[in-house]
Amino acid sequence: CSDQTVTIPIGDVKGKFFEVYNVVRNAQRAAILSAVPGATLGAVDLAARGVIESAGFGDYFGHATGHGIGIEVHELPVVAPKAPGVVKEGMTFTIEPGIYIPGEVGVRLEDVVYINNDGNELITRIDKDFGASLQHL
Repeated sequence: CSDQTVTIPIGDVKGKFFEVYNVVRNAQRAAILSAVPGATLGAVDLAARGVIESAGFGDYFGHATGHGIGIEVHELPVVAPKAPGVVKEGMTFTIEPGIYIPGEVGVRLEDVVYINNDGNELITRIDKDFGASLQHL
């Protein structure tokens, strides 16, 4: 299986989209960097959640940061604040933080990571750094 989400603006977008997009992108990067053997699943979630909360959007991130993926799209483990368990070599899971402000903007970015002995490897690789370049259009 695979699972991936990229939010792309269409039409006349406002500056708030880019602010939220960049916060979500930074949250995803933080979680990816923390997804290494020996880290707790909760720590991976909190890496993303901390970036979002620090930016003032904590109330708008209402789901887990990720989930296992394999034969089924949604499997264990769950990457959530109080998730039991430790990241181990051979695991494959998503990292998908998001911010959803009703009536204004919603952004989610999702990738699949494979945990290896060096840390992790992104299985999905769509470029998500277009957000900054679109601000100048």
